[in-house]
Amino acid sequence: MESILHSTTESNGKLALLEQIFILMCKNASPQDVKNFLFDAGMQLSQVYKVTSIDSLDSFHLEVNDNLEKLGFGVSQFDDLGDMIEIKNFNLPLNFDDKFADKWLTCFGFVLCGLYNGWFRQTGAPAGLFCDIKELISPNTVNLVLKKR
Repeated sequence: MESILHSTTESNGKLALLEQIFILMCKNASPQDVKNFLFDAGMQLSQVYKVTSIDSLDSFHLEVNDNLEKLGFGVSQFDDLGDMIEIKNFNLPLNFDDKFADKWLTCFGFVLCGLYNGWFRQTGAPAGLFCDIKELISPNTVNLVLKKR
């Protein structure tokens, strides 16, 4: 299946547009409003790019990576730590403005948290599990954690 980001030129245009949306949101909305909006956008994306694998964390993980590839959102690695799952999302698209790099990763992290929350709920995970950003690793990695609130 083709990625949302079809070609380099088209990809750059979509990423430039996304970056401007993120920049304007960060300038014109409160940090909590930005987080809530982007989290909700990720939840909505999880309804478009659904997962069906509920047999094991490994099969779920493979399906998640297939969806991330379709979206052009890199690749993930899951670590089951017992009371939480750490999710490392590598190879996110790079932004164009170095001065916005940290906020770019933060915004992507909010979208990814919404995606993962939606995907885990699709497998029957309890609503009490919540994804949050653990660490930003420049230039294109976000570490997330899924745990009970």
